[in-house]
Amino acid sequence: MTPLDSNFSSYAFGVGMVDGKLVIVGRSDVRKDASWVSRAVAWLPQPGGGYGSPIQLAGFDARATLPATARDVNANGVVAGWYEIPKGKLQAVLWMLPAIP
Repeated sequence: MTPLDSNFSSYAFGVGMVDGKLVIVGRSDVRKDASWVSRAVAWLPQPGGGYGSPIQLAGFDARATLPATARDVNANGVVAGWYEIPKGKLQAVLWMLPAIP
C-alpha cells in the first residue's frame, strides 16, 4: 500500500473497527497526466493519534489505471469496493488491510 502525494481530493464512504481501531475507507481522485483518476484508499490510525495521508489499496490491473472506490471495511480488515472496468461496468473487489500498529 502506497501513500498518495498531496495532489488529490478525498472522499470517505465507510468506517469500521479493526482490531479495536477505527479505520476509514473511500476514494481519492489523483491527478494523472492531464486528467483525474479515482483510487480506492484507506486512512489508518497513527500510533500517536489521528490519521495520516490516505493509503492507496492495491490496483486491480497491473498499471492501476482503472478507477476504484472502497465502500466498507469489516472487523477482519477486509475492504469491499469496486473497480470500473471497460464500457463503464463495475466489478466487485475485496482488499485486505495491512496490520495496524
